[in-house]
Amino acid sequence: MTSFQVSAGGDSTHAAFNPDHTGRPVPGLQVRPATLADVEGIAAINIEIEGWDMRVDEITPLIVGEFNKIAEGQFRKFVCVAEVNDDIVGYAKLSWVNYTNLPHDHIPVGWAMTGVNVPSKWRRRYIGHAMTQFRIDWLRSSGAQAVFYWTGTCNDSSKALHARFGFELVASDVLIPGHKRLALGWVYVLRF
Repeated sequence: MTSFQVSAGGDSTHAAFNPDHTGRPVPGLQVRPATLADVEGIAAINIEIEGWDMRVDEITPLIVGEFNKIAEGQFRKFVCVAEVNDDIVGYAKLSWVNYTNLPHDHIPVGWAMTGVNVPSKWRRRYIGHAMTQFRIDWLRSSGAQAVFYWTGTCNDSSKALHARFGFELVASDVLIPGHKRLALGWVYVLRF
């Protein structure tokens, strides 16, 4: 299988956060780089999390197109999947970002954690934690010096997850890229 280098808080796409509920790890959880064989699982997760009124076969061409652009070097990204008993139970991305020509002037240039996506029935089971660790390990083995992420101010679950890894706040009240609506948020960094 070829591996390809290729978003959870307070609104409908983010996990509800309960700091007193730690969940239990999923037995048999494995994290690995995503492949084209994972596209349908990734599509199904997108449909559930985003609430899209679409079928898996309508979304898979978009994801295949993204993977092809990654393989061709047009996108600098890395995608990993979490699986249990051969079922995709989550996926997460890293993206090389450079917003220097856009109004996101507090977003650093470099590798960014650009999403942890876990369906609601699998949340609070250490899947996001495992995928975050996997991405950090991938970056370290690739020689990266740091990774950052941004989040909306209401995304307490994401802030708590990343704090466990030592991410530190570097900017607040910044315009967050990629959100469906204009949102202010925070930028965090982890230096290796």
